[in-house]
Amino acid sequence: MKPYKHLTQEQRYHIYQCLKQGMTRSFIADNIGVNKCTVSREIRRNTGKKAYRYKQAHRLACNRQSIPKYQKWCIIPIIKFNHTVHTHKHFSPYLS
Repeated sequence: MKPYKHLTQEQRYHIYQCLKQGMTRSFIADNIGVNKCTVSREIRRNTGKKAYRYKQAHRLACNRQSIPKYQKWCIIPIIKFNHTVHTHKHFSPYLS
């Protein structure tokens, strides 16, 4: 299994040019040397309101890479803790 590599700005530019010319995702993937799922995911994640633009796609991808994964999971325990504390505090038969 190959090690995972992020797409470069040049690869995103190639995707952009090929999409403008109406080429298929499989053809694009073969040309830049990645799996066709990678190209599909790239287009899905980084298409703006108008269309896929390589500069915008690269900026969005870099922004996503800078956010640590643990931040996505930190808020869930806080919500559960606050819900539990407030629920027991207001509805406990022992607190009158």
